[in-house]
Amino acid sequence: MTGEESRRGRTPFVLRDMTLTDREALLELWVEGWAAAMPAIDFAARREWFRERLAQMAREGFVLRGAVDVATGRILGFLALSARLHYLDQIVVDPDHWGKGVGEALLEDAKRLSPQGVALDVNQDNRRAIAFYEKHGFRRLRPDRNPVSGLPTWSYGWGEVVPADPGLNPPAEPESP
Repeated sequence: MTGEESRRGRTPFVLRDMTLTDREALLELWVEGWAAAMPAIDFAARREWFRERLAQMAREGFVLRGAVDVATGRILGFLALSARLHYLDQIVVDPDHWGKGVGEALLEDAKRLSPQGVALDVNQDNRRAIAFYEKHGFRRLRPDRNPVSGLPTWSYGWGEVVPADPGLNPPAEPESP
């Protein structure tokens, strides 16, 4: 949805590049979204790790795009994508907007930005995300494991992606205090 009137209770939003002024809102949304998706993990304790991860992704040329409520300016979701690596590091949606077109619009934006293909990793226990990616044409490539939590993950791809080397995972999160 890019500013059109919403249907079925959807909030009108636009997609735009995220900036440094959006950083705190992105951090809050990341904690909230991931806590709802994977409640067994303390994402509030990982907030500072993600702050550094955002800075690292900016240095590495990742694109940060967000879905922003037209009326309020509130960020409803965002993605972090390296078009050069064809890797979607993050896609996070406010839980109040799950199933309302925000994630779909962000994923379509990722495909537009990396038309050759997109690779990503997803926790095997995150069944909602797995169903979402498969619904949108992603295929399971191989099993893997999160280097920090040890939780099993799946590598997925869309388009002509070559599976990433399993040894090239994003930087590890620090252990929880």
